[in-house]
Amino acid sequence: MKSILLLLFAFVLVTPAQAAVWESFNQWDNSWEQRYSDWVKAEWNQYIFSDEKSPYYGIATDCADASYAMRIIFAYENNLTFAAHDATRKSSKNVISNKMKRFDKHPAGFPRLKAFINFISAVLYTANLSDDTVPVALNTEALIPGIIYVKPKVHSYQIKEWSAQGIPVTINSTTPYSVKDMHKYLSFPSYIPEDTVNFTDGYRRFKRPNELHKPTSSLPGYSIEQFTASEHYDFNNNDFNEYVISRTSTQPETKYEKVRRLMFNICYSTYNRASVINESTAYFNKIRSQGRQCMNYSEFDQYSTFTRDKRLKDYFVRLQDYLTSTDNLRGEKFPLKQYAIDLFKNDSRTYKRSREQFLEFCSVPYKSGAELTVREIWQRIDNNLLVQNPNTTNDWRWGDYSQPFTTSCPTFEEIH
Repeated sequence: MKSILLLLFAFVLVTPAQAAVWESFNQWDNSWEQRYSDWVKAEWNQYIFSDEKSPYYGIATDCADASYAMRIIFAYENNLTFAAHDATRKSSKNVISNKMKRFDKHPAGFPRLKAFINFISAVLYTANLSDDTVPVALNTEALIPGIIYVKPKVHSYQIKEWSAQGIPVTINSTTPYSVKDMHKYLSFPSYIPEDTVNFTDGYRRFKRPNELHKPTSSLPGYSIEQFTASEHYDFNNNDFNEYVISRTSTQPETKYEKVRRLMFNICYSTYNRASVINESTAYFNKIRSQGRQCMNYSEFDQYSTFTRDKRLKDYFVRLQDYLTSTDNLRGEKFPLKQYAIDLFKNDSRTYKRSREQFLEFCSVPYKSGAELTVREIWQRIDNNLLVQNPNTTNDWRWGDYSQPFTTSCPTFEEIH
């Protein structure tokens, strides 16, 4: 008997104890939600996964991953529970949470947290975010740092801040799934609420773990105001966003502030496109060197830019429409005014005079020894020269050629 007890004791010593991803001894309440919102405003940023000095450096994201990661990291830092519906199980009662034991093989701390976020990235998508969140009202109490905007099966944004002018500061990650800088804009999401039946899209707060199995409509803060407003404005983006501004602004946006916001969104969006195109071209050249000529469905979705280019064009059009509505900012004097006006001029003399200025303001190196100004990019967009299909190289993607792009490779529908 003594020998058996000794064997059992030895077994206990060498058998690793099962442990959670992190311990959660605090419980979500209104106080913790406020601290979460304050943390997002102060700490959540576009470099959190790409800056080598960040404690979370090296985590790969694409779209929904970043939205889930924002909530996960705060819960991890503050010993709170994170839980989401488990989309891999048939029963809606199953959840994914930090209490799962399957990550024991990873050292405690960041390695185990990273493995958990990678798992979330593999099994949860933008379509799942609707199940784990609650649609909120369009007011300053609900539209706060830490909520997200969801377009199921398409995209998601994290709301970092809401400006005094009633405009959100958004952060979002996009395909391809990789470690990279995320995108930060002082701008509304590219989408507005449209699901007036099931209310699955729009601005949303995360559910607390004890709310996951309750009817969404019964939860605190639940509101369908954004859906009725969107329908009232015939799903017009500009009208809907102006309504949101009227509900949330505490001071008006000056003409200078609006032009600056629109111009810098154009600039940042071109940089983001350049990053994806560079990755896409490198990958395309890699598969060709391996004897494969075409990307498969998953690769095509990772590197195509249909949605991204539509969004970039929309930023240009918003600025162009604003200039038209203000008679080219008549009576206004500020440095960016002439840049904005010259951007849409077709006068070759204006182009030659302003190209160096545009290069200083915002330029995109797009191939060896060559760069494009935002004015040149607009001209190529306006002439439908940019190529969204990833089965080609940088020069085609940026519209160097006037002839239509053709390929024998299959074209897939982009899902992000």
